[in-house]
Amino acid sequence: TSTPQWLDEGLAVYLQEQEDERLPEVLDDAIDDGRLIPLAALQSAFPWDTERALLSYAESWSVVDYLIGTYGDDGLTRLIDAVADGETNDAALARAFGITLEQLDQDWKASLDYAGDAPPAAPSSATSSDDDLNETEQAVALGVVGFGCILGLGMLIFGIIRFRQVGRR
Repeated sequence: TSTPQWLDEGLAVYLQEQEDERLPEVLDDAIDDGRLIPLAALQSAFPWDTERALLSYAESWSVVDYLIGTYGDDGLTRLIDAVADGETNDAALARAFGITLEQLDQDWKASLDYAGDAPPAAPSSATSSDDDLNETEQAVALGVVGFGCILGLGMLIFGIIRFRQVGRR
């Protein structure tokens, strides 16, 4: 199995030397508006649209921060080890913390005082082709996402090495 995207990207953002100052505001706005993305939807590829992609990174960072605050570095190391051992995502969470992804999602959102999802907006009758990506834009976006995935994987590996080195001291 592969590393859940929320964990991979959450660790990458958490370990950045310079914090992305947009993330807390993006997260707070989503909490206030009742539009957090469920963690189950962040297991694999993040959304394409810029706003929801940025929210995905903000949520991933927040979940990793929640896990460290709740279970400590040792808990996060147990989760990373379980994923590295090839456990499924749910099995890794169960092994590390004794919870399911759904329970993590609920506990994390409760820690944020999240009131719940807002009802979906009514569909707009007007559609604009300006909102659609052309083939060139799609190719560029795919390249950026691919580069981001490679960078995220490198950060995950760096994070695992760093956590293990800290544990040996």
